[in-house]
Amino acid sequence: MGEQTVLAPEQEAYNQRVQRVETAIALKEPDRVPVVPFIASYAQRAYGSCYADLYYNYEKAGDAAVQFYKDHPQMDVSMFSGFTSGRANELAGSQMIDWPGRPGTMVSPYSSHQVIEREFMSPEEYPEMLGDFTGFMIRKYIPRAYKNLTGTSDIRLDPAIVLSTSLLKPLYTPQARRMIFWAIISGGPWESLKICWTRRPRIMWSRRAGCSQISRFRPCSISGTRVCR
Repeated sequence: MGEQTVLAPEQEAYNQRVQRVETAIALKEPDRVPVVPFIASYAQRAYGSCYADLYYNYEKAGDAAVQFYKDHPQMDVSMFSGFTSGRANELAGSQMIDWPGRPGTMVSPYSSHQVIEREFMSPEEYPEMLGDFTGFMIRKYIPRAYKNLTGTSDIRLDPAIVLSTSLLKPLYTPQARRMIFWAIISGGPWESLKICWTRRPRIMWSRRAGCSQISRFRPCSISGTRVCR
């Protein structure tokens, strides 16, 4: 007979939970009723953290959640509020919610985000959205929902034979260039772009990307850092 794999207690407990939940989903009888409560931010409040930490202090919020589940081993599934980037919402200029921890917010650090009721699409636009969901979201919904991402409204890829960089023409518009630039200086994943400083600061595609200069910007200062606008 072959050797049997001995599982660590944690792995064994995990397998039991998975089996329990999958059995219940299959409408069969598990060994006991799965415990799957939605605890929202209770773990943070009960263990020295708060809702705002879910947006701005992942380590503190995560430590609180881990300790909660260690103290409550009867839980079968993790259902706590996940992490959301408050900084990303700030940079994008989210118009849909106000959230704890945002500079200038009136939302309590111990409260969930608050939905701001706005109409980002009209009933008459549903046929357009259903006909081209991706295009509608990029060119209409996103610019309305995020005030700093209005540059996506100019992105239109025309049918063409792709033999050069002409396909990237929509990214040359002023709004799109500003949006790309702020993504760069805020630490976005734009490894093919480089910030080049001369007498006139400018942003250029790296030669590996096979593209040429995008634009020129005038220098300014934000938080003591020399950047462009």
